[in-house]
Amino acid sequence: MSSRRERIGSIRVLLPALAVTMVMTFPPFLSGALAFQILPELGFDTGSLGAALGGFFGLSALSSVTIGGLADRIGWPAAMRVSSAMSAVTMFGIAALAHSWLSFAALISLGGLTMAIGQPAVNLALAREVPLSRQGFVFGIKHSAIPAAAMLSGLAVPLFAVNGDWRGVFVGAGVIAGGVALAVPRSQRASADAASRRSSEKVELEMRPLVFMAVGALLAASVASALSAFLVISVVDSGVSPGAGGLILAAASVTGLVVRLVAGWWADARKAGGLGGVALLLVVGSGGLVALTGTGAWLLTLAAMLAFGAGWGWNGLFNFAVVKHFPRSPARATSVALTGTYIGAAIGPIVMGQVIEIYSFQAGWLAAAGLSSFSAVAMLAARWHLTGMRRRAAAIEACPDGSRTGG
Repeated sequence: MSSRRERIGSIRVLLPALAVTMVMTFPPFLSGALAFQILPELGFDTGSLGAALGGFFGLSALSSVTIGGLADRIGWPAAMRVSSAMSAVTMFGIAALAHSWLSFAALISLGGLTMAIGQPAVNLALAREVPLSRQGFVFGIKHSAIPAAAMLSGLAVPLFAVNGDWRGVFVGAGVIAGGVALAVPRSQRASADAASRRSSEKVELEMRPLVFMAVGALLAASVASALSAFLVISVVDSGVSPGAGGLILAAASVTGLVVRLVAGWWADARKAGGLGGVALLLVVGSGGLVALTGTGAWLLTLAAMLAFGAGWGWNGLFNFAVVKHFPRSPARATSVALTGTYIGAAIGPIVMGQVIEIYSFQAGWLAAAGLSSFSAVAMLAARWHLTGMRRRAAAIEACPDGSRTGG
């Protein structure tokens, strides 16, 4: 009976967590998918698009540590509602007020606050409401909402935007985000949130592994954000039609969704810490990025599926690793680790846009493959430090009086 109640409780928090995660990522994904219409209408190039999308993640990075712990103070349901409502305002604002690069960039940058508030809130909800034995798979499900958002953005191209109605797509997405804000339930375990607040005030975080995790996330997220921003326009530049480009993005996003689920299931089954799997996915994904330098619809589809599936399937496993290794303060640890994610997501489109303008799409994808490989090294370094932490803690527990001898 208890197991049944746990499953019901997990589902009750997982559904809004999926929805909130999806709508907070709509603004950058829709901008990337609809870039072939937005750019000519508003009169700017791919480099300027990268800078605007960088502003979204840049503000997330700047505000992550300061307001990322908001969920600890007001509870995860209220923080999730605030995040979704802000996403709705962002998309309505872009649809109604974006008439130049400056107004577009300002509006989408303000939307970055949705990520800084929403991600720690969702992670805290899952950490408190879902049993530990299921958290790997649940985090995989939660982060499958991100490629699902990319998939919906890709499908919006052939379904709604081929006739030039990109503003209508943003309005529709804003309506969805507003509905999500209204649908977030009240906490089923308010006492757990209160305990989390007390715990996070007392616990000192071990920063060294978190720094390595943040650096790895910075490099990996720079690749992922560039991939979502420029995939469609890159394949269109290679001779694929815009409608087919949107479908390639959708197919790649489905692959990313599946990989996140499988990776989470694997972590639970193996009782793994997660970071080794993250490193493996990043290395495999770099191969897909290299393949994006080719031509032909079929090759580009397979390359995009590999790049998204492996090179962007790490996100759920990464967040699971943060929560697993810092269980007493998951929201604070998430805020620190995700600072790297947001910085990477901010600079990725900016740097990629400039590389494309100066060199080519092919040069950009090769550079992204290199960054993905370096990110894997940082994740393994974090894993090594966490292993050392566990060994030291075990030694102290075994010899609490300091009687251990030897070097």
